[in-house]
Amino acid sequence: MAKLFPDEMDEFMSKMNGLENPSQSTPRLPSHRLSYDFMEESGYASGRPSTESELIDCDIRKLKEQLEQLESFKEPTEDRLYPNLLDDNKDDVPSGVTVRSKYRSTDTKRNNEPIMKTDDKNLRQNNSTSVRVKPATYEGTSSWLDFKSHFEACSSINNWSEQDKGLYLAVALRGQAQGILGDLPIDKQQNYKALVNALEQRFAPPNQTELYRVQLTERRQKASESLPELGQSIRRLINQAYPTVPEDVRDTLAKQYFIEALADSEMRIRIKQSRPHGLNDALRVAVELETYNRAEKQLKDGRSYLRQASQTEEKESHIDRNENSDHIALTELMSKMEQKLQELQNDIRELKNDSNSRQIERT
Repeated sequence: MAKLFPDEMDEFMSKMNGLENPSQSTPRLPSHRLSYDFMEESGYASGRPSTESELIDCDIRKLKEQLEQLESFKEPTEDRLYPNLLDDNKDDVPSGVTVRSKYRSTDTKRNNEPIMKTDDKNLRQNNSTSVRVKPATYEGTSSWLDFKSHFEACSSINNWSEQDKGLYLAVALRGQAQGILGDLPIDKQQNYKALVNALEQRFAPPNQTELYRVQLTERRQKASESLPELGQSIRRLINQAYPTVPEDVRDTLAKQYFIEALADSEMRIRIKQSRPHGLNDALRVAVELETYNRAEKQLKDGRSYLRQASQTEEKESHIDRNENSDHIALTELMSKMEQKLQELQNDIRELKNDSNSRQIERT
């Protein structure tokens, strides 16, 4: 038995070395640790007489039972249970030991992060080709420069590539603009630059400053055109007619052409008297004058309506008086005619009586 003690103790110590430190160990039940009760049962704490060999046998037997119980609670070792160990602590953990980490849930989430990032990347790629803002259609009747600015803004929001821009521009064309698309070769119908150049040559040809200057000179306010619409049209023509002129000079020219294009001569005089600094200032004064004139006209119309109403009442009262007088005269005339008719009837009756009396005398 004395020879077995070192071997058993070596096995026990090797198994004990296989356990983790108390801070990293697997939770144990209170009944699985060496206690004072165990010492009593083994004979170390009892006062009964025993030989040295009996004590050693009892100690070895109890230790084997404890080791078997510990083996039943051990879990298989997995590499995924070691992610939070520092590099300098990995060497301290013996082989065959399971390390439980309090950050397991975080590690699981961290291990899943590459998959989630990949999904987010794919989602962003799918969204990059989707249409978040749909561009308007272009028929060739409105300004091509305005539509081009609108389309470029939609392209920036949707993150379109050059190929996508060509496709979406092609499907946005209508009417005359769609005819330009049909005139292009098939290999250029979806080419954004080629399509833009063709549309500019048709609806906004360059190097036509003289034409725009003539249009500015002949520009007049239309009957149904509002003042802001006229100002916007003048500004666009100024930018096309004088593209290289400084902005302050273009603003002054736009103010002059706007005043000359007004249909109301009195408004033109009042705007010139107000000495506006630019197109926006002249447009503001024109809108104010138009509002005042409209209010004054409504006031005059209201007063004229009241005047006409009073005159109508006077006429009606005069007519009523005339009708009353006519009625009285007619009544008098009727009474006179009745009297004359009565007199005539009396005369006829007297004549009949005279003729009858004469016939009687003859007979």
